[in-house]
Amino acid sequence: MENVVFEKVRAFMYRNARPLDLACFQYHFEKGSKEKKLFL
Repeated sequence: MENVVFEKVRAFMYRNARPLDLACFQYHFEKGSKEKKLFL
């Protein structure tokens, strides 16, 4: 994925996503923790 597209998706997610969806995004694309994903 191009950096420009990824940054647009990332900005959209941080602005509009539900907490669970944001945690999933962080886990899959930003090396987020598994623990945070499980306890939302």
